[in-house]
Amino acid sequence: IFAGVVLLAAPFAMRLMPKPVTFERAKFALEKAGMTVGDFQMAQTPGQRAAAEADCMVNGVTVNIYQFDNEGKIVSAMEYQKKDAGTAIVETMNLAANMGAAVHKETPSRAVRRGMFMLVATGEDKRMVERIASVFESM
Repeated sequence: IFAGVVLLAAPFAMRLMPKPVTFERAKFALEKAGMTVGDFQMAQTPGQRAAAEADCMVNGVTVNIYQFDNEGKIVSAMEYQKKDAGTAIVETMNLAANMGAAVHKETPSRAVRRGMFMLVATGEDKRMVERIASVFESM
């Protein structure tokens, strides 16, 4: 009886399991969300110590998708994308402006991870950057 239940439930369980991330699936998810994906190409030499990298423009936002082959490398790459504590303090307390220094205008950027893939979206339109990141996270 148990084997019969397993055989009947297996097809439904397989549909519930998340599909693995691929560069093609990421591109398809962005297009399915109504975004225009242009200049999608694989990088000859991947950055961030990744095994592979795809670069593209999505609605005016630069998008880099990295595939890692090592848990340690993706963790360090995600940490690299975060603001360091000193920069966060200077920005929060508005120290640069208070001291008369030039205020650094940072281009909005967001890094998100899904499995062994990391997407970095960078562009002037912060809402689009966030939308791209949320599509990648939920695909």
